[in-house]
Amino acid sequence: MIVIDEKAQVVEKFKKLGLEFCQFFDHLKVESLEKFNKYPLGRRPEVVIVNFSSLLDHPIEKEDFKIQLNTYSGAIILCESESERAQALKMVSEMPKILGIYGPNYSPEEAELLGNLLSYFWSTTQEQRNFQQRMYQFSLEIEQLMTTAEEDMMRARALHEKLLPKRTETIKGLHFYSKFATGSGRGVEFFDLIETSTKSYQIYLSTSSYLISGTILSLLERHKQVGFEVKAFLEEAYNDIAAIQETKSSPLDVSLSVVEIDLNDLSMTLHGKPDLKILKDGKIINQQDSISLVKGEKLIVLSAGYMKNLKQLALPFNIEKIYDQHRSLSPHELLNEMIFKLKSSLEVDQDLSDMIAVMVEVNRHGIHQV
Repeated sequence: MIVIDEKAQVVEKFKKLGLEFCQFFDHLKVESLEKFNKYPLGRRPEVVIVNFSSLLDHPIEKEDFKIQLNTYSGAIILCESESERAQALKMVSEMPKILGIYGPNYSPEEAELLGNLLSYFWSTTQEQRNFQQRMYQFSLEIEQLMTTAEEDMMRARALHEKLLPKRTETIKGLHFYSKFATGSGRGVEFFDLIETSTKSYQIYLSTSSYLISGTILSLLERHKQVGFEVKAFLEEAYNDIAAIQETKSSPLDVSLSVVEIDLNDLSMTLHGKPDLKILKDGKIINQQDSISLVKGEKLIVLSAGYMKNLKQLALPFNIEKIYDQHRSLSPHELLNEMIFKLKSSLEVDQDLSDMIAVMVEVNRHGIHQV
């Protein structure tokens, strides 16, 4: 439990009334409002005790407090005057997590009522805390299993890259070419191409967590079987990622993006939180939200893993120049060259992430409604 109290008086005041907060919770922290607002965001089955004067003395922290409070199960406000109580009551509508307002006068009976509330809260959230602990232990077991198998996996991935055929697919006048290169570090990069009656979707996933990669790949297979819909897939995927992140002590590296192409008007839309780069006829596109494709154009998508490797370079690396120097090569040869140039520019002792380069060659005009 957390007590926000700039004056550090609340705990002692209630102790004299026969209420000790530590008897309900396995930990107790007394924090300033500013320090509380800087806690990492994450769901917590905890209650926050707030000395209302701390909010009044730091109005600039109010909005951050409202955001932080939404990640907790609730808050109890303690007031030192009738004026504070009146102001606290006005805040109930904008802070639905407020469970009760107490003060300014505290009797032993009121302290006992507050103790009953905390006791009830503690017992009802016990199951949720136990579930989070089980999820955390399960996550540790999965990570340990993956670490043990990592050496065998690296050998398998190296063999996979040698045997993997160059991928080429054609969808209604669009030719897709892809090149995958395995890395030397932990993590997974994944690419898939999905076709529906009116759309094509390129799925890009890059993550340092084998647990996240397995979860998202299983989710993708399920969505493909029922008819792929990009918004529904991404919403469920981000929820699953957030649930896994909550079991970790530090954030996991993950990037998930979907490149959608309308097969009628040949417009391309980028969904998600992309860390990838797109080149259109060799020029990097900064405004990637919506792109119109024209017959004869070539687009290259460089994955999040490619861009992560690129950021490790000490010297400048001009992607546009490399494309221009090798534009006469076949699609597969050009993709190989872009990956080879980057790999050869990295230091021997630098970790290399998996990376994917995909070319889309446009061989027809779009159909536009008039």
